[in-house]
Amino acid sequence: MKQQELYDKKYQIMSEIKILSIRERRILKKIQDLQNGKEMSIVRMSKSSSNNVAYRNNGTLTTTEAESTINITQRLEEALTRVQEAKRRYIDSYHKVENDDRKLELELIRLEMEAARDDSSNTEDMKDDSFIQALNTSTEGAWNDYTEE
Repeated sequence: MKQQELYDKKYQIMSEIKILSIRERRILKKIQDLQNGKEMSIVRMSKSSSNNVAYRNNGTLTTTEAESTINITQRLEEALTRVQEAKRRYIDSYHKVENDDRKLELELIRLEMEAARDDSSNTEDMKDDSFIQALNTSTEGAWNDYTEE
């Protein structure tokens, strides 16, 4: 039962590590794309319409917001740091579960060895008892033979 729980924990931790690795790759790809791109990146575009004559192109106004690529990159790097820290914690947890698993295996081996040692000492005692019993029986016969003569 304990080994199954450890397996389930290891499976869940590995799943989280895989998800975090995917996030890490995606963030790195976005950072790379931004660094290979322009100095400014479009953050938001919106269209507004009105019957007001001040709007151009049939009463539609398009608003575009841009932000420095450096600012966006810095936010992505901060997010990357958080993802990598979470991934590190999960890897540490995985190693802890692995160590617990090894400790459990070693404890089982130790218990099996103790049980085997106890069984072998009990077997030796039984052999000694039967040998002593056989000696007693044979000596009784020998003494009985001696007294009869």
